[in-house]
Amino acid sequence: MEEKKVAIITGGSRGIGKEIAKKFAKENYNLVINYVSEKTNTEELKKEFEALGAEVLFIKTNVTSYEECEKMAKDAINKFGKIDVLVNNAGVTKDSLLLRMKEEDFDTVINVNLKGTFNVTKACIPYMMKKKSGKIVNISSVVGISGNSGQANYAASKAGIIGFTKSVAKELASRNILANCVAPGYIATDMTNGLSDAVKESINNQIPLKRVPLRCRRPLFRCHAGRRRRHRRRLGLRSGHPSRHRRRTLFPVPPGHSGGNRRPAPPVCGPSGPGHLSSRRCGRLQRL
Repeated sequence: MEEKKVAIITGGSRGIGKEIAKKFAKENYNLVINYVSEKTNTEELKKEFEALGAEVLFIKTNVTSYEECEKMAKDAINKFGKIDVLVNNAGVTKDSLLLRMKEEDFDTVINVNLKGTFNVTKACIPYMMKKKSGKIVNISSVVGISGNSGQANYAASKAGIIGFTKSVAKELASRNILANCVAPGYIATDMTNGLSDAVKESINNQIPLKRVPLRCRRPLFRCHAGRRRRHRRRLGLRSGHPSRHRRRTLFPVPPGHSGGNRRPAPPVCGPSGPGHLSSRRCGRLQRL
């Protein structure tokens, strides 16, 4: 029987992180789930993941502390003996216009989103380097690419993750460790539900469909005209020959768009819309 691989997922107890964890469980991975909230019901989550066939280790860790991240990595090694995949998903928002933004709100977002990604990555890569293989997926955001009013701190942290991922990929490629970055669009989660109505309206106006996806169902693996399997391969989450997968690559996943990672499709199909799409491509849009 093939030995199960091990994935560490920060912020894996809810939202996008939980859906990622469920996907790994279905792909025959054992899980290390990082969480920080005292309200997290680990017993219920454990039953849910074990029902999918995964053995789960829950570790309460503040990702802004390198010492805690180092302990989390050691606990994962003590439990499972290896780390195959790291998904840096933990993040927070503290939205406000720049003139009203408190310094501590800026620091909090940078420390959790960007420094947290640094801390967990640094803590895990020695074990990946030792076994000469590993995959790192950092969760950024389209806001890190385009920016957004009222989210200067969040945009800065997510843009920093993109640059961090590109640099880490270059450093670790010779050790057969792949690093990729995913930039999801806006998805209705506990975190985005806390946004103000003005910010939500601004978000909707940037999406051709004029609405945020209502459910966080396979957010990273069902995108770009439903090409879930292809996207999973691009992230390097499947077993196989790691050298064939891309390194230091950014994958934007904007909601309401289609057409792969090259460019978003126009919002209207047909010659009357802003850009003609083939009937085959239109069909993919209509089936979403």
